[in-house]
Amino acid sequence: TLIGRWRMPTQRHHAQKLLDPVAPSDRESAQALEVEVRRTGLVGGSIHGAMLRSPAMKVDDFHLATADELLPLRDLPARGVFALTRTVRGDETSALVPHLNNITIVSWIDLIAARHGDAAGAARADLAAQGRMWFVARHEINYLAEAFAGEKMLLITWVQDLGRTSLTRATRIVRMGDGVECVRATSRWAMVDLATRKPVPIGEPARTNLM
Repeated sequence: TLIGRWRMPTQRHHAQKLLDPVAPSDRESAQALEVEVRRTGLVGGSIHGAMLRSPAMKVDDFHLATADELLPLRDLPARGVFALTRTVRGDETSALVPHLNNITIVSWIDLIAARHGDAAGAARADLAAQGRMWFVARHEINYLAEAFAGEKMLLITWVQDLGRTSLTRATRIVRMGDGVECVRATSRWAMVDLATRKPVPIGEPARTNLM
């Protein structure tokens, strides 16, 4: 799923034209925040302005964290931790209050789960070719502190509990400059057969590598 001007497919079917300007930059007047949509079927004829601030997320801007970058964090599991770093872009902040946008945060939680799956031998593209896919069943997200454009962030995830057909994943987002934890999330993911839409066992090598 892409956020920002590149809308989700379901929205793309409904919205025919999006007129700029979409949202002000961090230091511009909020009076510029007005989006005109010529549409068929969008609820209320509008799209949330915050969703229209960012272009499609650039996954190449995420980098594997080093052991030294993880060293200051003392409450991580001894094994199974996967971590990325990312510097907050200006267009990843909310339009009216220029801190890291909650929609961006959800997309980061999804992305690090995907990248961890890639590393564990359960890449989404490979699973789709096999007729299976990870489906998220639940996100519980605690927003603990703000982050702003230009700040380097540490994204950390690990599997807390691995069942037969589903797993529980923990995610942390930490501000690297001062070590403040900004986001703490728990997600439940299920392995689903795309033909039947029913849960199926999580196979190897993912079972071993994820833990």
